[in-house]
Amino acid sequence: MWNLLKNPSEMQKLRDDRSLVKNFVEETLRYETPVLGLFRKATQDVELSDTTIPEGGIVFMAYGSANR
Repeated sequence: MWNLLKNPSEMQKLRDDRSLVKNFVEETLRYETPVLGLFRKATQDVELSDTTIPEGGIVFMAYGSANR
């Protein structure tokens, strides 16, 4: 709703053509993702870009900006 309120012309397009709603929802979830990343626990020692992540280490994968 926030995106539609910020862009009244887009809201009007959706009102005029309901077939656009599905793509609008998909693109909004991609661009304004509700989940910005995930925590993971390493199950074994891993080397990533000259950094060792030890077994049992916690890693936060922040991928929220990847779709922009």
